[in-house]
Amino acid sequence: MSPTDAHLIESWRSRRDAEAFHVLLQRHARMVYATCMRILKNSHDAEEVTQDCFVILAQSTARIDSFIGPWLHRVATTRAFDRRKVDIRREARHARLTSLEPPTVHMDDLLEHVDAAIAALPDDARAIVIAHFLEGRSQQDIAQDLGLTQQAVSHRLKKGIDRLRETLRRRGVPVSAVAIASFFAENASAAMPNCLSAALEKLALAGTGRILVANGGASIGGGISSMALGGIIMKKTVLIVVLAVLVATFAFYASTVPKPAAPRPVRVDHAAPATPSINPAPNQIQLSHAIAPAASPAVKREPGEIADSADYVSISGTVSDTEGRPIQGAQVSIVAWGVEKNAPGIKEAATLQHLIGASHHISLTTSKPDGTFNIEGIRYQGRAFVAVNAQGYRVVDGRVGEVALLPGAEVTGLDFILDFSNTLQGIVLSPVGTPVGNATILCTDTGVVLRSQLDGTFSMGQPVDNKLLTFFVYHESYGHSVFGDMKPYEGARIELVLAGHATLHGKITTIDNLPASGYTIRLDGKGEQDGPTDNELPAYTAITDDNGDYAIDEIESRHYQIQVLGKQGTPASATIQLGFIDGGEKRSWDHVLKDAMTVHGTVRNEATHEPSPGTFVVWALDGKITGETQTDDSGAYSLELFACAGESVVAPLLTRPSYDKQLSEHSIELATSVDIQSGGTRQIDLILPASYSASVYFVDRDGNSVVDNIQVKAIMHDLTPGGASARKTVYADASGRFSYDGFQPGLSCYFEARPGESTPYISARSARFSAEVELVVQLHEEGRMVGRLLGPEGSVLRGASFYCGLTLDNGESYGPLSTTTNWNGYFTLEKDPSINPSSVPATSFRMTLFWHDENRKSWAWESGTIEVSPGETVDIGEVQVEEYKPA
Repeated sequence: MSPTDAHLIESWRSRRDAEAFHVLLQRHARMVYATCMRILKNSHDAEEVTQDCFVILAQSTARIDSFIGPWLHRVATTRAFDRRKVDIRREARHARLTSLEPPTVHMDDLLEHVDAAIAALPDDARAIVIAHFLEGRSQQDIAQDLGLTQQAVSHRLKKGIDRLRETLRRRGVPVSAVAIASFFAENASAAMPNCLSAALEKLALAGTGRILVANGGASIGGGISSMALGGIIMKKTVLIVVLAVLVATFAFYASTVPKPAAPRPVRVDHAAPATPSINPAPNQIQLSHAIAPAASPAVKREPGEIADSADYVSISGTVSDTEGRPIQGAQVSIVAWGVEKNAPGIKEAATLQHLIGASHHISLTTSKPDGTFNIEGIRYQGRAFVAVNAQGYRVVDGRVGEVALLPGAEVTGLDFILDFSNTLQGIVLSPVGTPVGNATILCTDTGVVLRSQLDGTFSMGQPVDNKLLTFFVYHESYGHSVFGDMKPYEGARIELVLAGHATLHGKITTIDNLPASGYTIRLDGKGEQDGPTDNELPAYTAITDDNGDYAIDEIESRHYQIQVLGKQGTPASATIQLGFIDGGEKRSWDHVLKDAMTVHGTVRNEATHEPSPGTFVVWALDGKITGETQTDDSGAYSLELFACAGESVVAPLLTRPSYDKQLSEHSIELATSVDIQSGGTRQIDLILPASYSASVYFVDRDGNSVVDNIQVKAIMHDLTPGGASARKTVYADASGRFSYDGFQPGLSCYFEARPGESTPYISARSARFSAEVELVVQLHEEGRMVGRLLGPEGSVLRGASFYCGLTLDNGESYGPLSTTTNWNGYFTLEKDPSINPSSVPATSFRMTLFWHDENRKSWAWESGTIEVSPGETVDIGEVQVEEYKPA
């Protein structure tokens, strides 16, 4: 085992061990020189600053913990920027004297911003980012040096990159994770000039003196062939960072950078661990879909579609087994979303419907002996999935390559490792049982896209034993169908019977029984949590003819709601729930139009009788919310109601309403019934119950109030299924007490604290309350837990999702926490508290773990007392579940 940096620097300081200093130079000189080059952009200055850095190291008595890369990077960044400031001032003076324009900003100017952002990272993240990305050290090596798990190192890498991007964004340099990865791959290290290598070699022998570099780059003394400075090669690993899918934009510099004659491809390298490095060669591929040419500028493009065919994207990699042997005949499929992962208004369920279109997915079969693949001509940027299917194999850990595509990008090194498995056989059938060929089949559990043969059959490697699968199937003659919880029994054939399109037709008439022509019928798809404004779900429209008739064809299977719109696009009816429309169904819906009834009034507080501005007022039909408005500054509201079957009420709410959700019992008590008369007007004044106050102290383990760098919210929640919540940020008084006087009776209320990045605590919530109360809630620091999950028979549970609840030593409940085991059954309970309040609290607790098998049967494991210290990783070993028998 090689000595650590801390050991080497101690050897240098205690006995001036030149060999120890020589090893430090071997490890870190290329990184320091590359950092200086990125900032200073000329070799002469970079060489001088690099020498300065190692002279400072040789003379320094600063404490070095595990390795000196972060310390050297900070010194190099600081010294280089100091030198850069001098150059900038000199260039500015020269420009003023010669009346020249200031220097043009080029894309290379981004480099110095990245190093400044790295230097601004917290110590733990900065150390790992520099060691892995700039010095090419593996995650395993870093974990060993720091005494962490490899999962913890990967987690900190992701947090470090996220913080890097945020720092760059605040400095006016928006950049994606893909661009960061590309930057590290191309700019992490730089070739050392011979003269500098020789100077550093002499520095190791001379002690602390500065060795001058001869003019012209001539080496002083002998060369340094014994040094391995030129042999450090950047190790490239598939990282969570590359899974981010934001499109890189350098808009901050767009106006100053001249466009090159030809676009420079962006290379993003992925390398799977334990896979032999194979140089991808051009592959003779058989495309199952010919990629369409670039659309004409006059044609409206889809989201993310690349305009210029010269900028189409390519992806390459290898497919091999666990022994490193290449696999021929494996099908590689790419699903290109054409959207950003976090784009507003984008939902995966809706996006699947256009992904299944031929232009969004491409597949090929590996035919080269070395198992390489190369897919070119991908015409969408943004999010993309790459998956592999091979008969008799499954992908290790069920890995799907998720990548972010940029115009002109060449994504390389996306390697897959396959293990032996069963082969699943399936068939796609029409509603009358005849085979359906050329149907597109997407297995959402693996990301694999298949095409059924002419006889309707398809086959795929079984991903995980006993795992329920979900298939999304499309055929132009039968529309979309979803098949969930399919059980892949060995030797049995999966049958996917398509339902076909549904139709809806009917007649719209006026109250005088006359045809209502020229009205719009709007049919909106609904998910379980979706309201009528979710326009990314399926939506259909039809116009009534002279007889008031309408018809809508090719409707997908799902829940729907319907509304009639007038000729000006204004509502002419309530939003009415049609329920589920099944594939192949022929549904009829007629409607008689009636004039709207206007209900108006004022909402007042029960205690003060003062108007209540900003209060929501809803119209509910048979207890379900179907319309809403909000009071103005004077507490007044106005709602239009349409006569229809069912009981109508209006009610005040403090929480934002969710369409088609049931009113809570408390809200029903505040509601007023309305007998809707076509064209009528009615005044209904509403009363809000008097609110009450509650307060909370958030304290540390010693009982001291914590008020700095935490955000506390007072939260009210409607407990009905799908009910909405209201949140209000509150601030501490001089004693550290957070209080809010707007809690409404009948709602579930609690306080929540979310600590900032610079605090050691994890998120916490108070117990729910419904009356005036003062609470004390302890903020816990973060710990981690690892273990291995075994089934009731002692078998390893691979890819198993489970959750667990904790009972703290003070009797409080905490959780639930959830995660998924890897292919070997190991799991880690560790979450970023700024994203998810499911971190393991650093305290004493008992844990109950729950797992559900494929038959939905519950299994559990209960621990004894577990003690976790702040920052500690506790290994609970193998955990074997038993049948859960509730008390």
